[in-house]
Amino acid sequence: MLDFLGQAGMEPFAFALIVLLAIFVLEVVGALLGAPWSALFGDTDVDVDVDVDADLDADVDAGAGGGLSAVSGIFSWVGIGRVPLTIFLAAFFATFGASGTIIQQIADALGGLLPAWLASLIALPPALFCTRWISIGFAKLFPKDTSTAVSQDSLVGNVAEVTVGTATSDLPAEARTNDRFGHVHYVRVRPERTDDRFPKGTRVLLMAKKGAVFDAILMPENEIIAKTRSTPE
Repeated sequence: MLDFLGQAGMEPFAFALIVLLAIFVLEVVGALLGAPWSALFGDTDVDVDVDVDADLDADVDAGAGGGLSAVSGIFSWVGIGRVPLTIFLAAFFATFGASGTIIQQIADALGGLLPAWLASLIALPPALFCTRWISIGFAKLFPKDTSTAVSQDSLVGNVAEVTVGTATSDLPAEARTNDRFGHVHYVRVRPERTDDRFPKGTRVLLMAKKGAVFDAILMPENEIIAKTRSTPE
């Protein structure tokens, strides 16, 4: 087999199998050292979702957005984003190397090896299909954890508690709130109404985000307490 892999026309497939072996060795050595290769290089899921609205310049035309969406769709179909990157790479190099080897063995039996570029073109479609199904299978066996990353805009409507200082319309204060996953966020708040003040410990409702500061109103229970205290006995 090694002699066959060394023949002219087998270069891409030999390279793919060498890379596969290298990934395996690095993972094993890293695991023995307590730091897998995937962890050292930040082996996270590849994010192929392309946001083409607010984060891009306003003059990006619809055609460019469609092209990006198409590329994203292709990546997702192949399996990028379904599984960790090292799993995807290992699956692709394994299937590409195996497909190419089988194709060249058939060609050799029929009269001679194909040129490397032609064999690669023939081997690529089955490799991508196999990689897709391996990714789907792996994702079903080991489903990804639900992402807990949220934008600060999603905190609008949350209840927050002032933790540092007193918030006025001219001077925001720090407040603490929790997102839907239970993670704590520290935000800056100011009263939506100019005559309100939010001392430390005040519970407020985040109404809108303007820049880096949230406009907020008193929670109903705080309004009742404030009115009670301000009513003369």
